[in-house]
Amino acid sequence: MTMFKMSTARALITVAGITAAMFGPGLPVASATPTEDQLVDWAMQNVPETCDAVRYLPTTQGVRGAIADIQNQSDLPKWAAGRVVGHAVRLSCPEYLPLVRQVVPNFP
Repeated sequence: MTMFKMSTARALITVAGITAAMFGPGLPVASATPTEDQLVDWAMQNVPETCDAVRYLPTTQGVRGAIADIQNQSDLPKWAAGRVVGHAVRLSCPEYLPLVRQVVPNFP
């Protein structure tokens, strides 16, 4: 059953990424070190997909999957993608902040 949940969660994250790429502006490709304000803006654009992914797989693996999805959409470094996920969770599904803090170092 765990394998099914993981495969399905990855599929949902992938579908969310594809949908965002097709129908929304998505995340811009990172060319320089992003500011915290930019990370918050990117988080706001990705709140639904990020929270859906973490809700579906409410574990540190789910958080890591959401971070990987942000990285794939944006070419952001892992630390920045982690902060995007953290900000999205804080904005819309704060009950998962303890999981984010286990994965994202120094996230307030």
